[in-house]
Amino acid sequence: MEEKRRYSTTGYENGSAARNLQPQWEQEEIRRPRRVELPEEQPKVKIKQNIDLISMLFLMCAIAATLFMCVNYLKVQSDVVQLNKSISGLEKQITGLEKENDALAAVLENEKYDLETVYQMAVGVLGMVYPNNNEIIYYNNESTGYFRQYQDIPE
Repeated sequence: MEEKRRYSTTGYENGSAARNLQPQWEQEEIRRPRRVELPEEQPKVKIKQNIDLISMLFLMCAIAATLFMCVNYLKVQSDVVQLNKSISGLEKQITGLEKENDALAAVLENEKYDLETVYQMAVGVLGMVYPNNNEIIYYNNESTGYFRQYQDIPE
């Protein structure tokens, strides 16, 4: 019976006695050395790393084209940024001129000019003069309405 208990895997015993916490038998672990298999040395195959001339030329052309396109793209992008800056500057200038024009229009609306004031401004400020008799050229137009001019006006 002792032998049966020794090989018992459940560890239970029938009866009222307290159980022994130590295993009733110790199994010796047998270690066998592992067999290490060395890989067989295969003959080294030389990989051909040379590229033929046509492939090399095609690769160089592709790299050159890519670089050319990248440089041109950056140049165009720079031009676009520069043009956007100049456009914004011109828009600011237009806005300023429109404000100035509106202010001058408001001044002109508020002031009433008579012909004497206009004559004084034309002669004094702008330096205009009346034409002499030999400087006036009259042109007689027989037809009234729309016409096309193919020649110079006669003197």
